[in-house]
Amino acid sequence: AKGNLYVGTSPNGYVYRIPPGGVPEIYFHPGDTYIWDLKFDAKGNLYVATGAKGRIYRLPPDYKPGDTAEVYFETDRTQILCLAFDADGNLLAGAGPKSLVYRITAKDKALVLASPGGEEISGIQAAPDGTVYFSTFNKPTTTITTASSSDKSSSSSSGNSTASSSSSSGSSSSGSSDDSDSSSPSPVSTSASGPRYSQFQRVNASGVVETVWSLPRVGVYSFRSLPNGSWLLGSDQHGRLFTATDAQDWDLVQETPDSSEVSFLLADPKDPAATYVFSSNPAQIFHLGAKPADKGVYVCSPFDAAQPARWGTLRALAVPPMPTHPLAGA
Repeated sequence: AKGNLYVGTSPNGYVYRIPPGGVPEIYFHPGDTYIWDLKFDAKGNLYVATGAKGRIYRLPPDYKPGDTAEVYFETDRTQILCLAFDADGNLLAGAGPKSLVYRITAKDKALVLASPGGEEISGIQAAPDGTVYFSTFNKPTTTITTASSSDKSSSSSSGNSTASSSSSSGSSSSGSSDDSDSSSPSPVSTSASGPRYSQFQRVNASGVVETVWSLPRVGVYSFRSLPNGSWLLGSDQHGRLFTATDAQDWDLVQETPDSSEVSFLLADPKDPAATYVFSSNPAQIFHLGAKPADKGVYVCSPFDAAQPARWGTLRALAVPPMPTHPLAGA
């Protein structure tokens, strides 16, 4: 209410307070590794979600740097990754790994709304009718199989591998990763296995959990509701943005250049149908307008005709997609 900006950092998590036009100060240092999310309630209390201890701290409006902070809620999960408030003012929290969605009604009192499994809850939002929307994120598991000696003459190696091994690709907002070592290059083939990469789900007022939208190999990092009733979803692959109403009604609307993850989506205060898009690796901010662009450029791989040729009609075939298309099989 005073116009201060509060910023959470990781690792060695600190919460900084930056007054308008002033110098940043360390406002809160819980001793936790990560500060994942910050939320104010209607009374001015600041809730701080942390890892790797899986705690939520509540700082009252009169909190001063150095005061003892209240541990409002603690879970056996190592990370509490996102916070929101429902229509009744209860705190909602998404935790991982082996993700859970909590409704916290008072200090140390919580109900598990959903247990979708997977590594983490990447986002959470409540609707006025009591429905809670959330997204799960899972690393895809890729099984790597070394070609037999009889196949080596007709195979080309695409990287180093170890026979009959498994590795995980993709990135997680909690910063964990799995690496595979290799001693010699071998021809390999890969196949995706394990649970769905990511899902956008909801819990209705009666407690039923439903999947709203998901695609194989697409991780949902962020989402926001749009004025027309659909959802804008940011993915972890090539900065792709999707709009979706349900599993059958969705579109790939944009792809941010040079970005691998759409970390956060923020409604434009001047136009709720437009969106500020925050991306990572590299860190950039884009503005996504509410209306389609007047024109665009279609870029494809070069095709060498290998002889003098006169090009005629260009025809784009979208259905079915080419086998090498990033959404093939989705």
